[in-house]
Amino acid sequence: MHVTATETPSQLTVAASESVQAFADLVSGLTRVPSVQRIAVSSDGFYVNLWVLLSNDQRAEMNEVFRLEYETHRRLNSLLLKVHVIPLDRVEDADTPLDATILFERYHTPEGDVVLT
Repeated sequence: MHVTATETPSQLTVAASESVQAFADLVSGLTRVPSVQRIAVSSDGFYVNLWVLLSNDQRAEMNEVFRLEYETHRRLNSLLLKVHVIPLDRVEDADTPLDATILFERYHTPEGDVVLT
């Protein structure tokens, strides 16, 4: 969200609310993608970085992640968001920044998946 001198406090509140809703919708959508194992968020002082770790490199599920990202940017083209998609079969999950806050994590157990948010 970019702020200009011509925006009123109520316009800023609406814009912030829309940004929060778009981000929440993105995270919610990502949690429904079966191969998403972890979602973490960090900031570099300018961008909000969303780290999406996938258990494998399945094209259809990866395309859904990119579709959700596109939809978020379409809704709010000023949202300073970078989505990093990391298939765990290609890199170590330790490649996410140490300061990232985990928003979602899926564990596999013999009884089924356990989701921690």
